[in-house]
Amino acid sequence: METLARVVEILEQIAPTAMAESWDNVGLLVGDPQQSIARAMLCIDYTQAVADEARREKCELVIVYHPLIFKPLKRVTAGSVVFDSIKSGIAIYSPHTALDVAEGGTNDVLADIVGLVDRRPMRLPDAQAQQATLVTFVPKDHLAAVARAIF
Repeated sequence: METLARVVEILEQIAPTAMAESWDNVGLLVGDPQQSIARAMLCIDYTQAVADEARREKCELVIVYHPLIFKPLKRVTAGSVVFDSIKSGIAIYSPHTALDVAEGGTNDVLADIVGLVDRRPMRLPDAQAQQATLVTFVPKDHLAAVARAIF
Protein backbone atom coordinates (compact mmCIF):
# COMPACT_ATOMS: atom_id res chain seq x y z
CA MET A 1 0.00 0.00 0.00
CA GLU A 2 1.31 3.46 -0.93
CA THR A 3 0.50 6.96 0.20
CA LEU A 4 -1.28 9.26 -2.19
CA ALA A 5 1.84 11.46 -2.20
CA ARG A 6 3.91 8.51 -3.51
CA VAL A 7 1.32 7.68 -6.19
CA VAL A 8 1.34 11.33 -7.30
CA GLU A 9 5.17 11.18 -7.54
CA ILE A 10 4.87 8.17 -9.85
CA LEU A 11 2.18 9.84 -11.97
CA GLU A 12 4.40 12.94 -12.23
CA GLN A 13 7.21 10.75 -13.62
CA ILE A 14 4.86 9.42 -16.30
CA ALA A 15 3.30 12.77 -17.24
CA PRO A 16 4.95 15.79 -15.55
CA THR A 17 2.26 18.35 -14.81
CA ALA A 18 4.75 21.13 -15.58
CA MET A 19 4.31 20.15 -19.24
CA ALA A 20 0.54 20.68 -19.20
CA GLU A 21 -1.02 23.60 -21.01
CA SER A 22 -1.05 26.75 -18.90
CA TRP A 23 -4.86 26.94 -19.02
CA ASP A 24 -5.32 23.38 -17.76
CA ASN A 25 -5.99 22.22 -14.20
CA VAL A 26 -3.91 19.09 -13.76
CA GLY A 27 -2.51 17.10 -10.87
CA LEU A 28 -4.06 16.25 -7.52
CA LEU A 29 -7.46 17.97 -7.43
CA VAL A 30 -8.98 16.34 -4.35
CA GLY A 31 -7.35 14.33 -1.58
CA ASP A 32 -5.00 14.10 1.37
CA PRO A 33 -1.42 13.35 0.26
CA GLN A 34 -0.90 11.28 3.43
CA GLN A 35 -3.88 8.96 2.86
CA SER A 36 -3.19 5.33 1.99
CA ILE A 37 -4.01 4.08 -1.48
CA ALA A 38 -4.73 0.39 -2.00
CA ARG A 39 -7.21 0.59 -4.90
CA ALA A 40 -7.48 3.00 -7.81
CA MET A 41 -9.54 3.25 -10.95
CA LEU A 42 -9.16 5.09 -14.26
CA CYS A 43 -11.81 6.97 -16.23
CA ILE A 44 -12.24 9.72 -18.80
CA ASP A 45 -14.77 11.88 -16.90
CA TYR A 46 -15.67 11.81 -13.21
CA THR A 47 -19.44 11.42 -13.21
CA GLN A 48 -21.89 10.37 -10.53
CA ALA A 49 -21.82 6.84 -11.96
CA VAL A 50 -18.02 6.77 -11.65
CA ALA A 51 -18.22 8.13 -8.09
CA ASP A 52 -20.76 5.41 -7.19
CA GLU A 53 -18.56 2.69 -8.70
CA ALA A 54 -15.45 4.00 -6.90
CA ARG A 55 -17.30 3.86 -3.57
CA ARG A 56 -18.77 0.43 -4.32
CA GLU A 57 -15.34 -0.94 -5.31
CA LYS A 58 -13.67 0.74 -2.30
CA CYS A 59 -11.25 2.78 -4.43
CA GLU A 60 -9.33 5.51 -2.63
CA LEU A 61 -8.15 7.16 -5.87
CA VAL A 62 -9.69 7.91 -9.24
CA ILE A 63 -7.34 8.99 -12.00
CA VAL A 64 -9.60 10.94 -14.33
CA TYR A 65 -8.33 12.16 -17.70
CA HIS A 66 -10.47 15.33 -17.82
CA PRO A 67 -10.19 17.58 -14.75
CA LEU A 68 -13.20 17.39 -12.46
CA ILE A 69 -12.47 20.91 -11.26
CA PHE A 70 -11.73 23.24 -14.13
CA LYS A 71 -13.16 26.64 -13.26
CA PRO A 72 -13.01 28.04 -9.73
CA LEU A 73 -15.71 26.52 -7.55
CA LYS A 74 -18.09 28.85 -5.78
CA ARG A 75 -19.69 26.16 -3.63
CA VAL A 76 -19.00 22.59 -2.61
CA THR A 77 -22.28 21.25 -1.28
CA ALA A 78 -23.85 17.89 -0.53
CA GLY A 79 -24.95 16.12 -3.67
CA SER A 80 -22.11 17.41 -5.85
CA VAL A 81 -19.51 14.90 -7.02
CA VAL A 82 -16.72 17.04 -5.50
CA PHE A 83 -18.42 17.07 -2.08
CA ASP A 84 -19.18 13.36 -2.29
CA SER A 85 -15.60 12.46 -3.24
CA ILE A 86 -14.22 14.47 -0.32
CA LYS A 87 -16.76 12.99 2.09
CA SER A 88 -16.00 9.48 0.83
CA GLY A 89 -12.24 9.99 1.04
CA ILE A 90 -11.78 9.44 -2.69
CA ALA A 91 -8.80 11.32 -4.09
CA ILE A 92 -9.01 12.63 -7.65
CA TYR A 93 -6.02 13.16 -9.93
CA SER A 94 -6.12 14.47 -13.51
CA PRO A 95 -3.18 14.33 -15.95
CA HIS A 96 -5.11 15.76 -18.98
CA THR A 97 -2.78 17.79 -21.26
CA ALA A 98 0.32 16.62 -19.37
CA LEU A 99 -0.51 13.08 -20.50
CA ASP A 100 -1.23 14.31 -24.02
CA VAL A 101 2.37 15.49 -24.51
CA ALA A 102 4.15 12.86 -22.39
CA GLU A 103 6.43 10.39 -24.13
CA GLY A 104 4.16 7.44 -24.95
CA GLY A 105 1.14 9.50 -23.88
CA THR A 106 -2.21 10.18 -25.50
CA ASN A 107 -0.85 11.88 -28.63
CA ASP A 108 1.70 9.12 -29.24
CA VAL A 109 -0.95 6.42 -28.82
CA LEU A 110 -3.27 8.16 -31.28
CA ALA A 111 -0.42 8.69 -33.77
CA ASP A 112 0.43 4.98 -33.53
CA ILE A 113 -3.18 4.03 -34.20
CA VAL A 114 -3.28 6.03 -37.44
CA GLY A 115 0.20 4.90 -38.46
CA LEU A 116 2.10 8.19 -38.21
CA VAL A 117 5.83 7.50 -38.17
CA ASP A 118 7.51 10.83 -38.88
CA ARG A 119 5.93 12.96 -36.20
CA ARG A 120 6.78 15.98 -34.09
CA PRO A 121 4.81 18.52 -32.07
CA MET A 122 3.07 21.26 -34.04
CA ARG A 123 4.35 23.52 -31.27
CA LEU A 124 6.17 22.94 -28.05
CA PRO A 125 3.93 22.98 -24.98
CA ASP A 126 3.95 26.06 -22.79
CA ALA A 127 5.39 24.67 -19.59
CA GLN A 128 3.78 26.05 -16.46
CA ALA A 129 5.92 28.60 -14.70
CA GLN A 130 8.50 26.95 -12.49
CA GLN A 131 10.27 30.18 -11.57
CA ALA A 132 10.84 32.02 -8.34
CA THR A 133 11.94 35.54 -7.55
CA LEU A 134 15.15 35.94 -5.60
CA VAL A 135 15.87 39.18 -3.79
CA THR A 136 19.20 39.62 -2.04
CA PHE A 137 21.47 42.40 -0.90
CA VAL A 138 25.14 42.05 -1.76
CA PRO A 139 28.10 44.32 -1.01
CA LYS A 140 29.22 46.04 -4.23
CA ASP A 141 32.62 44.41 -4.21
CA HIS A 142 30.97 40.93 -4.19
CA LEU A 143 28.33 41.61 -6.85
CA ALA A 144 30.23 40.10 -9.80
CA ALA A 145 31.03 36.89 -7.90
CA VAL A 146 27.42 36.43 -6.76
CA ALA A 147 26.10 37.15 -10.27
CA ARG A 148 28.46 34.53 -11.75
CA ALA A 149 27.37 31.97 -9.15
CA ILE A 150 23.66 32.54 -9.80
CA PHE A 151 23.65 32.95 -13.57
